[in-house]
Order: sequence, then structure tokens, then C-alpha cells
Amino acid sequence: MQIQTIHAFLTLCRIQNITKCSELLKISQQGLSRQIRSMEQELGVTLFEREPRGVRLTPQGELLRPYLEKSVSFYEAGLQNLERYDKERARDLNIFICPGIHTVLGTKFFLDFDHAHPDINLHLQYVSDPEAENALIDGRADGAFLDWPEHTNLYDMYQIVHSRLVAVMRPDHPLAGRKEISFQDLRGEKCFFPDETHRKNQQFRLAYPDIYYSLDRSYISNDYENYVNLPRELGGIALCFEITLRNLDPGLVVIPFKEDSYVSLFYCIRNDHPMDAALRAFSDYIYSQVDVIAK
Repeated sequence: MQIQTIHAFLTLCRIQNITKCSELLKISQQGLSRQIRSMEQELGVTLFEREPRGVRLTPQGELLRPYLEKSVSFYEAGLQNLERYDKERARDLNIFICPGIHTVLGTKFFLDFDHAHPDINLHLQYVSDPEAENALIDGRADGAFLDWPEHTNLYDMYQIVHSRLVAVMRPDHPLAGRKEISFQDLRGEKCFFPDETHRKNQQFRLAYPDIYYSLDRSYISNDYENYVNLPRELGGIALCFEITLRNLDPGLVVIPFKEDSYVSLFYCIRNDHPMDAALRAFSDYIYSQVDVIAK
């Protein structure tokens, strides 16, 4: 027996008129009558008798009424306690973060959320793209920041970054005078590059294996802030994204690629994940801040 049916029964007990009761419940008279009939069939008794100006409870209905009133009262009290518990308890929120997001958002971004929501224990896990996506799939992550997620049908996704791949080098590098360069121009060059856990590394390796394996991959890391300026002292070329150039040494040169190559970072939640108050608060924070995140 559904709670809506019990509620309809108790409302009709008070009003004793099908028309007025259906108006109050905002359902049709036929819908109300159908609920009462289904209840009577389930219990095997008649609960109401029709009268010229309405309905009245049968002796069986009178016997049942106080028990259902107590049931509804307990049900509503339970709902209130659940809502209070959800609001008051300190909720652990596990967010997995792929390489590059920390560079994009910065530590202050997450600290600001912590300060605004002391009731939420925000746990950040900095891992590779595949690890972050696996955690989202198997339920270890409540949400995740991913670079081009593979299983897009499983998530509610919100794009927060779309940034072009560029080459950073010293002005005296042989390629520095060009307006743009090609991946083919990298053959045999010393390059500073995202490591093999980064999907851009994987995509480049699959699309241009001969060029990839010809590179002198002297420094492979996902710590963009550190390696973007390496050409200043070590020469070579740093492959990074425009969004990571905030602290670029002004003496270095930035050259775009002819090929369209971008990184797209998404905030993702499994579309079947329960959206409790903590996850909703964090998601709303992300959505409200996206306009101040550089693209």
C-alpha cells in the first residue's frame, strides 16, 4: 500500500466528500475513487459508504483509521529525521582529480569550498586519468575531474576547460621563428612531455608512433607548472596547454601547432549516483565558478 493512497484515505475521512477531497489533493475524482477501491480490494473490506451529500466511514474504516494516522505520523517524522541527519552530519566527499586540474584550479579553489562548507570533509585524490575514471565507475569517487572520459554515457558531464596544445621554447631554438609548427617538426627533438598516464600522451603515441619514439623525452611529468619553463635552462621544447602558461617565463616563445590538438577537462558524476546535499553543494560550487576558470 503506497503512502499516497493512505494519505488520500485519511483526507477523505476528514472531508467526507469525493469532489472536495479530489480538489484538495489535486487529482481527478476518478483517480481518487480508484485509489480507495484498490485499498479496499487489498484489505478485503469496504471502507466508505456513499450518502446523498458525500461519504462516511464504515465500521471497518473507523477501526483502521487511527492506525493509519499513526503510521503516517511516524513516516513523516522519519522523513524529517532523515533530512536533518543529511544536513547536520559531516559528509565525506571523495573527489578524484586527473593531471593538470590542480594547475588549472589551484589549491585556493578547493580551500575556498572547504571554508564555505565546514560540514563537508572534502578528500582530494590526485591520480592518473584512467585511475580517476575507474574510481568513478566503481563508486570510490563521488565525482571526478577527467580529461576526455571514455564512458561518457555513464556520466553527467560539465566541461570546465578547453585548451590548445602549444610548444614552448627559447627564442634561439631553430623552430622559434615560425608562426606554427607541425608534429612532424618534433621528430628527434628534445621534448618535455606529459607522462604515459596522460591521455594526450597516449593519443599522440597512437597517432604518431614513429615521431613519438624518435623524441628525446628528457623530462616526462604531469607537473605542468614545473616543466613549462624548463626550456629556459635546458633548451628543447615543452609541450603543454595554453591554460598552463600563467607563470611562463617572458623570455620564452610560444608556438601553436598546425594540427588541432586540445585538452578538454570535465567535471563528471555518475548519472546513477545519489545526489545528496554534500555532492550537490560541491557540484553547485563547480558550476558557479566555471566562468572564472580560464579556458
